[in-house]
Amino acid sequence: MHANSLIWYAAYGSNIQKKRFMYYIKGGTPRGSSRPHPGCKDQTDPRDDREMRMNRSLYFARRAKDWNDGGVAFVGQDTVEGTGTLGRLYLISAGQFMDIFSQENGLRSASIDFDRVKKKGFLDIAESWYGRVLYAGKESGCPVFTFTSPLPLNDISPNAPSDAYLRTVFAGIWETHRLTIDEIVYYMCTKPGIKGNYSWGELHELAMKSRNPA
Repeated sequence: MHANSLIWYAAYGSNIQKKRFMYYIKGGTPRGSSRPHPGCKDQTDPRDDREMRMNRSLYFARRAKDWNDGGVAFVGQDTVEGTGTLGRLYLISAGQFMDIFSQENGLRSASIDFDRVKKKGFLDIAESWYGRVLYAGKESGCPVFTFTSPLPLNDISPNAPSDAYLRTVFAGIWETHRLTIDEIVYYMCTKPGIKGNYSWGELHELAMKSRNPA
């Protein structure tokens, strides 16, 4: 696949919020972060974006310094029935996807054989948090890819995300899917890393703040 070929990047964590995602395209330091993003070599805006529901499970794990040592979002390898994971598709070039993958994994550059990913369903590119690239089907004739942990959930202890991270995810879900506050909370409350760490009321308050930021 040529670097200029168009593909869909499926975002399901903080990158659901377009403003946050655009730092990976354009470069810069997001508000509240200490880590600058170099941006993509090709800084063209996404050609399109739309809502998506991925038939994989969502969970929160690891300890991210940029998010107050809270957990960050991952999806499982196996497909699941039901709602799955709410996310957002961005239509970008294959080259931009590789640059975004590199930024997420702290790599100088990465080379991804997308045809192999499609054939196998996934491919482990790096031994890092988001080192596995997944193939997630097609949308409007273009392939859909995302990335997640190479390790199964059983090998990673769930960890509660920070309030700031959750507000960012909620903001992205709100602007993309236009769900009600209760629907967003219901979707999130049973996810590993959330369940047992946040009450319904706490999630409801965070979702409200994401809808009406100060």
